[in-house]
Amino acid sequence: MADLYNFTDDEYCIIDFLKKFVVIKYGNFRSFKLKKEKDKHYKIITLYAPRLYNTNTIDAYLLKNADNIYKMGYKCNFPKINLLPESNNYILYLGDVYKIIHNQLLDIPYYIDENSKTITSKYNLNIKENKELFYKKQAVEILPKRLYQYAEKFNLHVKNVKIRFYKSMWGAYCSNKTIMLNEKLILSPVYTIDAVICHELAHMLQPNHSKDFYSTLENMYPTYYKDYIWLNIYMKIN
Repeated sequence: MADLYNFTDDEYCIIDFLKKFVVIKYGNFRSFKLKKEKDKHYKIITLYAPRLYNTNTIDAYLLKNADNIYKMGYKCNFPKINLLPESNNYILYLGDVYKIIHNQLLDIPYYIDENSKTITSKYNLNIKENKELFYKKQAVEILPKRLYQYAEKFNLHVKNVKIRFYKSMWGAYCSNKTIMLNEKLILSPVYTIDAVICHELAHMLQPNHSKDFYSTLENMYPTYYKDYIWLNIYMKIN
């Protein structure tokens, strides 16, 4: 069957991302069907596709249903994909893979070059304690700034932000107007950090995970499900 659909580069990126966590199964089906399923230790999304359709048509279906797929995958726990190369000389930071350059003569603790995707460090970041210190320092510097920017945007008053390592949550809102954020968020892209931040800010307006809460959250951050799902694909909470 000839290709029927032409995609832009941005659309191809969306399709490639969806294929990282949607399992496609071909069979004698009359139509496409998306289903959330349990697979041993994981909750996954399966697309049942008729054999008569080629890859181009399946790609078009995934693209058309992208928003629904993101929502389906919001509470799934997919098998995790490792972004890092096997070499120890790389580190995950803000959703990108950076090469580590150790330079003891550096006159500052770290120099981060976003263009070349390198982190030059006075300390050896291959050592666990040094790497954890780097992550904590960056998290404490970046996460509260972004949270207060969004709080100001939505005219919300946050008294305190706590950045710590939490084993069972990415963030939480306390009734005393304190927001807690997991320092491991510093490994994820900025848009994913923003999604978690807006989730906690939305709790200042809607305390429970009700329909009203998610309606409020989507108004605050329309691409919430798309941006949050990165955590379900690449990160473990502990």
